[in-house]
Amino acid sequence: MTKKLILKLAVSSLLIIVAVAVALHANLLKLPITKQIHVQFIPGLEDDRIMVGASHNVFIGKVIEQTGSMAIESYPSTLFAVEIVSNIKGDLSGIVTVEQEGGYQNGILYSLEGDSLITPGSTYMFSARYNESKNWYTISAHSNGRKLISADKSLTTTELLSLAQNDEKVKKLQWAYQNEILLDADVINNNTKNSYQSLHKE
Repeated sequence: MTKKLILKLAVSSLLIIVAVAVALHANLLKLPITKQIHVQFIPGLEDDRIMVGASHNVFIGKVIEQTGSMAIESYPSTLFAVEIVSNIKGDLSGIVTVEQEGGYQNGILYSLEGDSLITPGSTYMFSARYNESKNWYTISAHSNGRKLISADKSLTTTELLSLAQNDEKVKKLQWAYQNEILLDADVINNNTKNSYQSLHKE
């Protein structure tokens, strides 16, 4: 093998390595590797009243697209544009930015307690807390904080609204909102956004 051929092979190999590294860093290449992130949830989130009380907003929304990602602490966070279909708690409208903790970093999927990334085109019930400094809504990674309403991206807003109104989980959360149990920390810090009691004073 000539020196010229060896040099060409070395350069080609280096270019491939660089391309793969760039693709991993930009999350263009997604490896079949998931890293589990263990978090400590607020006790009692299995109870709808506590889940709704711990949330600033509970709503039905259709995921339009992923709009960004960033590193927070030792794992990534993923941003999505979500179109509001209806509200259970709060009065959101139009398109809002939703933050989901977890996502791809260097080609590896970081998942909080087995949570999967939400899918553009799908419609979900979301429980979320508002981040005022970032103007986005951080959705809960707890299994009781989200439900898939429909994966059919062709459905109209009217059709999605009808599905949501007839969904048993949505009905349970509507009841739970009227009977929500607020977090003591939120009450102490005057951070009970959209609480039922504050919006329905007699």
